Amino acid sequence: NKNNDNNADCGTEEISTCEKTWGLVPRNGTTKSSLPTGMSQHFSNLMFNARSDTLFEKSTFRGLAAKGRTCLVAVDGFFEWKAPPTKGRKQPYFVYRKKSSNTNNENGKRPYLLVAGLWTSVKTGRSDDPVLDTFTIITTASCPSLNWLHDRQPLFVWDTELGKQWLQQPTIQLLRQMEDAAEHTPSDFLDWHAVTTNMSKTSYRKEDSVKALPPLVTVKSFFTAAAPTTSSPTSHSKRTGLSSSGSISKKTSLKFETISPTKKRLATMKSSSPPVKKKVKAQLSPKKGSITAFFSSQKG
Repeated sequence: NKNNDNNADCGTEEISTCEKTWGLVPRNGTTKSSLPTGMSQHFSNLMFNARSDTLFEKSTFRGLAAKGRTCLVAVDGFFEWKAPPTKGRKQPYFVYRKKSSNTNNENGKRPYLLVAGLWTSVKTGRSDDPVLDTFTIITTASCPSLNWLHDRQPLFVWDTELGKQWLQQPTIQLLRQMEDAAEHTPSDFLDWHAVTTNMSKTSYRKEDSVKALPPLVTVKSFFTAAAPTTSSPTSHSKRTGLSSSGSISKKTSLKFETISPTKKRLATMKSSSPPVKKKVKAQLSPKKGSITAFFSSQKG
């Protein structure tokens, strides 16, 4: 949303902060044909993202860079959708910066991500809201840690000097440096989790938008060995299910008895099923005329 108090600062040559609306609207409206109101106007031209590899080839983006209309966008994170291996709904994920001692996370808040972008201001053609300030986010090839999720990502800016240069003297050579740095984002810089599929609705704006979903239960997770638990000396422990090797085990009952304050004795393990006696038959010579005798080795 536009911040009227900061509009004057947004057009100056000094580095300043102000609010703009995501989704670049490059053309002015007129009194006869004013820009439509509402969120849909910002996405109608599909200009909410700009590819870094073709940025200086597209006339709209090249013109904004030439005019110095570059910006850095501070975000809590971003959403990306993972297509299932078979047909079905895509699963949205929220990607964000990991908390660490090197990041600014006052009051336990998530540290922000800085993303490179372009901005512009246009006339709406409406007297009640004459100017619309919008921006687009620049994207590049994804770094190794996000390859599993998507082949593109926002153009993260980790280096302060590169960020200042992008704001003051944007060039294609500088953009290539920023691409290289973003595509080699260290694996311990980012984190992510699955969120509600309601995020696939453009109108969804509830508080659980970034809330992590519980881990998915899969066949593989079912056969994962559980961590051992510590029992008290006088307790009875019944364990059913998986052994440490991942194979299914029988039901067993273990009894601990206290002999002295410092010594414990483990009683004999009792199986829930009676022992099975196995009879081993002596190996007999194959009968004459049998198939076994036919395939037996002949004495020379």
